[in-house]
Amino acid sequence: MVSAATVFEAAVASGATHGLDPADFKVPRVTDGEMVDLYDLRLVDTERGRAIYEAIKAAPEYGRCPLCGQQPVTTLDHHLPKAVFAALTVVPTNLVPACKDCNHAKGHAVGGSPADEPIHPYFDIPDDDPWLTAVVLERTPPALLFSVTPPSEWPSSLVSRVEKHFERFGLDAMYGALAATELSNIKGDLRRVLQSGGPSEGPAMVRLRLEEAAESRREARVNSWQTAMYTAVAANPWYYSGGFLN
Repeated sequence: MVSAATVFEAAVASGATHGLDPADFKVPRVTDGEMVDLYDLRLVDTERGRAIYEAIKAAPEYGRCPLCGQQPVTTLDHHLPKAVFAALTVVPTNLVPACKDCNHAKGHAVGGSPADEPIHPYFDIPDDDPWLTAVVLERTPPALLFSVTPPSEWPSSLVSRVEKHFERFGLDAMYGALAATELSNIKGDLRRVLQSGGPSEGPAMVRLRLEEAAESRREARVNSWQTAMYTAVAANPWYYSGGFLN
């Protein structure tokens, strides 16, 4: 199992788990069913095992699911399915804290090519590079459409993997709903800023307020939906000139 973990971690770090052979992840003299029981009956359902389970669940910052970045962690997801890669059943790096919805959405996905390999949030998602963007939908009420806009230097396989991650977990719909609530919440504040500056200076003051909000959120997390949202509305003349009032 230790050897299997070493092979897995090297593969997942290089985006190559699609090339792993499940036959190499059998445990001698132990059946796959017994390995599943090791997880279900010993890690999950015993006091000593549960302490380890809960420690892994508590690893993400702010207790948020690293797959969507929003909902609270409620379970552990096997990055490579335990029923197929038996030796990885209780390997901590194969156990990803997740919310119930993301755990269900991921299912037992195993990539068949470099471009189809599921994202592992601890090895793959590049938070240093801005890749999440949003555009303002100029309507009543205003809304935002989120998408993946990766840097030009990204390899095509990484672009494909992040796009599929975005689609698999329904992040556009999730972030759009969260942004709609945030736009409603800041409407009154922006209205007061607009009115205090008058017709000539008001829009510029609103824009500055939004730019400051975007920068603050960018410092916390480059690719949060909040960063993408505030960046988009701060760059949209229709919005900061009064469109937010619609």
